[in-house]
Amino acid sequence: MVKRPQRVTFFHSDLPSELAVVEAFGLGVEAHGGKFRQIHLSQYTEESGPDDFTECAVLFKVKDNTRKIFFDHLDAGCRVIHVDDGYLDPIRYHKVSLDAFHPTEYFRVKPRPPDRWEHLGLEMKPWKDNLLKHILVVNDHPIYGHFWYKIDMSVWAKKIARRIKGRTFRPVRWYPVGRDWMKKGDLETEYAEVCGPGAIWEELLRTAHSVVVFASAVAVEAIVAGVPVFTYSEDCVAKSMSGDPRFVEAPKCPKGGERLQFLSDLAYTQWTAQEMWSGECWEALWM
Repeated sequence: MVKRPQRVTFFHSDLPSELAVVEAFGLGVEAHGGKFRQIHLSQYTEESGPDDFTECAVLFKVKDNTRKIFFDHLDAGCRVIHVDDGYLDPIRYHKVSLDAFHPTEYFRVKPRPPDRWEHLGLEMKPWKDNLLKHILVVNDHPIYGHFWYKIDMSVWAKKIARRIKGRTFRPVRWYPVGRDWMKKGDLETEYAEVCGPGAIWEELLRTAHSVVVFASAVAVEAIVAGVPVFTYSEDCVAKSMSGDPRFVEAPKCPKGGERLQFLSDLAYTQWTAQEMWSGECWEALWM
């Protein structure tokens, strides 16, 4: 068991949905005897740094100074927790990652039982064999690209579409996540059909040969749906299930047992507000 921090600071905004998570998380920390405080993100400036109270910093999603707070505390030897929408059933669950934006380096070290995956009630569909269907490029949200990865996601998507176009006979489609954050010119490319605002995501995924992402959690949705994935970032939580993007005509389709284990492990990285409130989430992080 890893030593559990006793003094926790949650840096937050004013969003009601976020404040609900802050309250639940704090109650869970205090249920295990820890001390918890809240600090508004606006109070952490360019001149700020970790203080003597904080042993563990907690952050929710991505804002303009999230990355600075994250790495300031990590570099100072504090533990850092990042909370965001869950990978599976993101309406009810939040992913909770320790010392990383995604739990890529540790969440599969200890094989987990399938109980939390089974509790979700989702169906792991057979791998699809869409021989004549499209390859679907899906970018991370521009906010995450700008504030976290320091990448213009529209530039990335167009570059990858061009690269893929030279490696396949299939049509390439680009589903621009966060299109409202992009300019009109950002959505123009000769190497892919750009899906319009009326495109139905479920249908695009159902008829896809494969899905190509940078680090988007969309890769997890594709894996559950039986659509192979290609990832371009080591930070993608689904990197262990990814094929080599240099060979898009040779997708990786792990056998049922391997895919089930991946989803079972992943289910132990996400928690409901009630599980945060009870302290179950906080306890599990240090097991």
